[in-house]
Amino acid sequence: MGEVRAGAAVPVAQLIFRCYIRRSGRHEGRWVAHCIDLDLWASGPSEVAARTSLEDAILSYLEAVLDTKDKESIPQLLRRSAPWYYVLFWHLIGLWERFRRNGPTPLDGHPFDYMPPIQLGRAIA
Repeated sequence: MGEVRAGAAVPVAQLIFRCYIRRSGRHEGRWVAHCIDLDLWASGPSEVAARTSLEDAILSYLEAVLDTKDKESIPQLLRRSAPWYYVLFWHLIGLWERFRRNGPTPLDGHPFDYMPPIQLGRAIA
C-alpha cells in the first residue's frame, strides 16, 4: 500500500480494495457489500446504494485511521483483513463470475455481482 506519513495527504485514488456485492439472503430487496481488505460491510436497497455506502465506509475508516494519535498503529489498521473464509469467498465469486458469463444464474436465485477492486476517486487529507 505504500508508506503513510503523519500529516501527509493520502491519494486515496491510488488505493485499491477487493470487494464483493451480493443480494442479501435474509432481507428481500437488500444488497450487501463487503471490503475484504479492511473487513468493512455496508448494505443498501440497490446494488449502487450498497456500493456507494461501502465506498463511504471505506473513506470514513481511512479518515479515522489517519486521524489517530497513535501513528505507529496506522500500518496495522490499514492491514485489517477479513477472516480467511471471506477472502476465499471473494476468490470463489470471481471464479464463479468467469463461469457465469457463459452459463445460467446460480441455483439459489441470488446471483453474486463480482465487483472489480474498488478504486476510490476521492482523496482524504
